[in-house]
Amino acid sequence: MIYRISHPSKKIKTSIRLPASKSLSNRALIINSLVSVKGEINNLSDAGDTVLLQQLLASDEEVLDCRNAGTVLRFLTARTAFSGNEKVITGSDRMKQRPVKELVEALTALGARISFLETDGFPPFRISRGISKGGSVKISAGVSSQFISALMMIGPCLEKGLDLEMTGAVVSEPYIEMTRKVMQHYGIQIDYNDKHIRIRKQEYNAAPIAIEPDWSAASYWYEMAALAESAEIFSEGLHTDSLQGDAVISSLCKSFGVSTEPAAGGLFIRKSASEIPSYFNYNFSGCPDLAQTMACLCAGYGVLSDLAGLQTLRIKEANRAEALQRELYNLGVRTDFCDFSKLKIYNTRLPKVSSRPLKTHQDHRMAMALAPLALVLPYVEMEDPGVVEKSYPGFWTDLQAAGFEIAAS
Repeated sequence: MIYRISHPSKKIKTSIRLPASKSLSNRALIINSLVSVKGEINNLSDAGDTVLLQQLLASDEEVLDCRNAGTVLRFLTARTAFSGNEKVITGSDRMKQRPVKELVEALTALGARISFLETDGFPPFRISRGISKGGSVKISAGVSSQFISALMMIGPCLEKGLDLEMTGAVVSEPYIEMTRKVMQHYGIQIDYNDKHIRIRKQEYNAAPIAIEPDWSAASYWYEMAALAESAEIFSEGLHTDSLQGDAVISSLCKSFGVSTEPAAGGLFIRKSASEIPSYFNYNFSGCPDLAQTMACLCAGYGVLSDLAGLQTLRIKEANRAEALQRELYNLGVRTDFCDFSKLKIYNTRLPKVSSRPLKTHQDHRMAMALAPLALVLPYVEMEDPGVVEKSYPGFWTDLQAAGFEIAAS
């Protein structure tokens, strides 16, 4: 299916209720699976990844297919290794290209027996023996913070607890901090000092938790506000005092004239000034899910930009660095990617609509970051728009309520 997306007025005034954070939801689900008395989870995400995790946690099947859900596979791997149930964990063709060796080696060092079934270091793999006692382990922190979070959440349940030493540069550290705070909510004490995490054996409390709206999803509305001629967007339930590192989007968009104003029951995202910076520079190592959003925003205005800290983009749902370059090039935007971690966007305004429908590369964030460019182009055509189900099932409906016109073919 192809969508043609346009916005006749280029002005936005709407109210939205963003999806619940799948990052928080998935952590709550894993922790709830580790306690005998379940705590209530309010406002659980309806994202495809969260629905899939629920299904796999309840599954009696030998083979657990995580499809293209990286968080699900990584969290479920540690959870299954703790339980000791013999399982095969696999995923989509793209998932079979996403490395998991560091996590498997850490779980093996803790006593699990895991064997790769096709390519060493990548899914699928078989877990044939669970973790025995726990203890001390080292892991590279430069591939995925989800490896660290997966180990942390089973740590309190291990007989010897978990003494985790992270080596190398730590990527996406705000997500590790999110895991720590969620675990604390459930009563777990954690000693986190520099690159050392110590968790003694403890019991999780069956505490209720309310899941926040998703700040990653909010980022696309900040992009829309910045690209629109005028914008007033009320986001119900969203607040700046968040556990989510992606709340930094509110600061990043200030230089594009977008303000964030707390209000009763949520906050307003407004275009308060017609500002366009001459240069944008940011390191996204702590918030890589915002990189596509800001890349498309900068490209939409032809802002010379240097985006750093993008080394993990190559192992996401798609090779996001390559996907971004391809689709921006299709729109006439010149970019350079260097050192596997830095994207330069040159100051060339979008000259035309795409010569062919933009591809989403089976990546929900590609679709949602590209769609707002319809505010600075006559229209955007996009293949496979249904990928947004992964994290924001109501995305297109919300866009229509905000004045976007969407024609399917």
